[in-house]
Amino acid sequence: FIKYGFEALRSGGHFVEIGKRNIWDKEKAQVQFPDITYTTVALDHMMKTEPKAIKRLLERLPDYEPIPLTEFNDQNITQAFRYLGAGKNVGKVVVARSVMKRYGKVMVVGGRGGVGQRLIRYMLPRSELIYSVSRRGGESSDSVPVALDIGDDTAVAEFFKKNKVDTVFHLGGVLDDQMICDLTQQTIDCIFAAKVKGTDCLLRHGKEVKRWVMFSSIAASYAYKELTGQAVYASANSYLDALAQQHDNVCSLQWGPWDIGTGMAQDVDLIANLQKKGIVDFDETMAWELMEIA
Repeated sequence: FIKYGFEALRSGGHFVEIGKRNIWDKEKAQVQFPDITYTTVALDHMMKTEPKAIKRLLERLPDYEPIPLTEFNDQNITQAFRYLGAGKNVGKVVVARSVMKRYGKVMVVGGRGGVGQRLIRYMLPRSELIYSVSRRGGESSDSVPVALDIGDDTAVAEFFKKNKVDTVFHLGGVLDDQMICDLTQQTIDCIFAAKVKGTDCLLRHGKEVKRWVMFSSIAASYAYKELTGQAVYASANSYLDALAQQHDNVCSLQWGPWDIGTGMAQDVDLIANLQKKGIVDFDETMAWELMEIA
C-alpha cells in the first residue's frame, strides 16, 4: 500500500512513514517519487525518549473517536490470544496488567526518608499492607511504622516470624564521603551496616519473601571525579548489585539523583556535573515507571 500512498499525494507532498515492516528506504522513495519528501518516524522510540513532544502533538489533534478496544486482564492472557487468533476482534486487543494489590504485604526499609515516603505513597494502592521500617519507628497514617535495626539478627528474625512479607524495598543507606587515606574502620562499618550487614540479615531471615528490590546507586558503576570520597559507598552498593546476579527474586536498581528535593544526592554542583555527563535527575513518575519495568 505504500505505493498507493505516494500516488495519493500531489507533487511537493510529504509522506510520513510510521510503519515498521517492509517499509521503503529514502533511496527507493527518491527514485520512484522524486517530487515527494519521504520521512520515517519511529513513534515507539519517540514515546520513550520524547514523551512531552508526543503529548504536545496529541493535544493539537481535534476530538476524535478512538478505535474499538477489547481488554483482557493479565490473568486471561491465553483467552486474549485465542480471541485474537480467531479473528473476532475489531480494533485493538489489549492485555491490561493488574496493579491493584499485586505487591502483597510490603516492607520498606528506610521508609522515613524522602524517597521512602514517596515510595510508600506510590505503593498504597498496589499493596495490602506497608511496614515502614527505620531505627526510630515513629508515626504514620499510611503505613505501619516499625522500629527495627536490620543488622540485629534476633530482632529481624522475630519480625519475620510474626509478620508475613511478600515484597521488600531496601532503601537504607549512609553517606560519609572520605578519601581512602582518611578512612577508618568505624566509617567503613557505618556505611556497610545497612547495605551489606543489614541486607544479609534480611535475606537470611526473610526466606518467605517473594520479591526483593534493592535501591543501589550509580556510584557503584561510575568512577567520576565528582564522586570522589565515595569508594566505600560504591562498594556497598556493588554488593547489592552482585546479590541481584545471584538470586532470581532480587532486583538491584542503580539510582542517580532525584529532582524531588530529597534523597542522598542534593549537592547542587554534583548534580550539575552529573547532568553534563548525561545523568539526569529522576522525576518521580519516571522513577516508578522504570522501577516497574525492571
